[in-house]
Amino acid sequence: MSWQTAEEVVRALGLEPHDEGGFFRRTYTAAGAPPRLTCIYYLLTRDSPRARLHANRSDIHIFHQRGGLIRYLLIPPDGRLVEETVGHDQLQLTVPGGWWKAADLVDGDYALIGEAVSPGFDYADRRLATPAVLQQWPALSVRLLPYL
Repeated sequence: MSWQTAEEVVRALGLEPHDEGGFFRRTYTAAGAPPRLTCIYYLLTRDSPRARLHANRSDIHIFHQRGGLIRYLLIPPDGRLVEETVGHDQLQLTVPGGWWKAADLVDGDYALIGEAVSPGFDYADRRLATPAVLQQWPALSVRLLPYL
């Protein structure tokens, strides 16, 4: 696998545009209702460098696969802003369920991660941020506005 460009990664892995930004493909769904675990590939590119601010019910385990760095902006229930960068030296990150998260590509043409979600991901369990959501964090709203 000697992918040089984001387009090669998208084509090789069969990724599709994601409504949060970037590209993805679900690679695994465990049995059960709801599924115990789901896994995806997720790609941010220079042309689609940002993941929208959202919160999931389930824990998300992120694994850097290749490419540049991704910066995560995380908001736990206490409302503080936590920044984490995944790639190079930090290859994994866990985002607890209920935390808000947004992300952007820091460097390079692309960054590819894998995500494992447990219990498994369901769109009904995800909330996308709106301007009204930002009102709960007035001190952060200007910083987070680009992630809506």
